[in-house]
Amino acid sequence: MQFDAPSPQQRSGHDFSANPLGNSQPITYRAGTLEEAAANMFFDGKMDSEYMTQGFEYYDKEAQARAKIPAFTAYVLGVYYGSFSNGQGKGDIRFFSNLVTDTKTDVMQSSYFMNDQRKTLAIGNYKTDIVPALEKEGRKGGFTRVIVAYIAELKEIRAIHLGATAEAGFVKAIAKARDMAEFKASLYGLSDLLSEIWIFKYDGESEPVVFSDRDAKNVPATVPAKKGNKKIYFQPVLEAGVIRQTSEKYNRQFTAVSAMQDEFTAYLQSEQEYFNGLINKGKETQTPPAGYDPNNAAHAANPFDTSGGVPFPTTDLTDHETAAQPDDELPF
Repeated sequence: MQFDAPSPQQRSGHDFSANPLGNSQPITYRAGTLEEAAANMFFDGKMDSEYMTQGFEYYDKEAQARAKIPAFTAYVLGVYYGSFSNGQGKGDIRFFSNLVTDTKTDVMQSSYFMNDQRKTLAIGNYKTDIVPALEKEGRKGGFTRVIVAYIAELKEIRAIHLGATAEAGFVKAIAKARDMAEFKASLYGLSDLLSEIWIFKYDGESEPVVFSDRDAKNVPATVPAKKGNKKIYFQPVLEAGVIRQTSEKYNRQFTAVSAMQDEFTAYLQSEQEYFNGLINKGKETQTPPAGYDPNNAAHAANPFDTSGGVPFPTTDLTDHETAAQPDDELPF
């Protein structure tokens, strides 16, 4: 009698291989930055297109080269956050993390590869655990906004890592779709409303911009560039809108993408439960000190704080004359 082969045994309680993103490479955006002299050439119409490097791309593993995405239609599953650091040199270690919906409350795991083995740099809160660990390695702590979307042209779910220029392009498209001031628009809560799914369409077009002063108020992140600017960037031009289940034209697309959203959300929830389990298990292995009283309110709030109960010892009780005995155990 023939039977199907069983699934791989899951020891962690979370199936990392079930990530809808799989092993796909993230999509990034190159802003095609031009310094003043080159920028002036661009405005004078003397800059050949072959020198322009802006556009969306991803690393093609088979070709071992960057692959351009000249146009795409992205059906948004959600907006998330991650911590990524590639370093400055070719041989620098690349640190990366899982995606989270909230950097203040969700657990992040910063990882890296060493000798083809995945290692953990730090796990815990983004601000108190991940950033200090990265800074200790000489890296800047900072998170990246990531749009997870189904890319129709690639026929798969991809993560779009947003730099400042790309994010400004998406925000501008959102503002136009919502008919609101650009400085008021953002990516925040883009997928909170389950009755609609956002779509971004990119046709390869970009526009020259400069960044607004950080202290400026009621202005968008970028404004149109002009001749004489010290440095200009090329911001993607996108069209944005939503589809709803009630629309006969887009009902099938809505149903399919909505199912993808549910699957990705479930995966992230399972991942968070697993990480929280690891952290809580680590806390359980710590033994409260002598003097801990579970009936003491202060102790119950913090089992490792015995203030208000037994005073902290001020006398060294170690017997420095007696060496370790054969049956002694290390105190850690």
